[in-house]
Amino acid sequence: LKKVILPYRAKHIGNNVLSNCPKLESVELPLYLETIRKESFMQCPKLKDLKFPSTLNYIGESSFKGCNSIEVVDLSQCNFNRGYNTYARWECAFKDCSNLKEIHLPQGVKQNNGWDYGYIEHNVKRPYALKVYIPATWEKFGSLNDWGNAELHFESPTAPGHFGYALDGCNVVIYCPKGSTTSYYNAVGGKIDNVKIIEQ
Repeated sequence: LKKVILPYRAKHIGNNVLSNCPKLESVELPLYLETIRKESFMQCPKLKDLKFPSTLNYIGESSFKGCNSIEVVDLSQCNFNRGYNTYARWECAFKDCSNLKEIHLPQGVKQNNGWDYGYIEHNVKRPYALKVYIPATWEKFGSLNDWGNAELHFESPTAPGHFGYALDGCNVVIYCPKGSTTSYYNAVGGKIDNVKIIEQ
């Protein structure tokens, strides 16, 4: 099984629907998809980058765990502040995705749920900095302790609260809008030894 085209009008993908498919490379998601439930595509190591529809508003825990061929996740056209997960405080869906290089978080997201950084397993050590694009709706950080190298691209000119404590053990470059450097320096507090802030 190398390619799957899911029903055009399906709105939900259930638990473990296509998990543990070692040869699966491509999945065409439904145009009106709203939810991807727990472990739906877990341990599909050859599954490559997916096109997520704008109607998607929830991805469950470990949905893409062990999908090592995924390099880019773009949820920027999705809004997770509606439907199944109204507060948009997510589980960790991309655990052990060791080749993930870039993720665009969805609109409506308000915070990461502690160490998991809303979908990304913290103990995967990468030789490069993972690029994370964060929407203006973001309000609060949980801990990113020992998470490794990251580039955080913020959309909002106002930093999401104080989050320097969350960056212990991380080497982070923060990209923020022009004129917002002071806000982000204040937000990271004394953690400037491992954090670099650049206006973009």
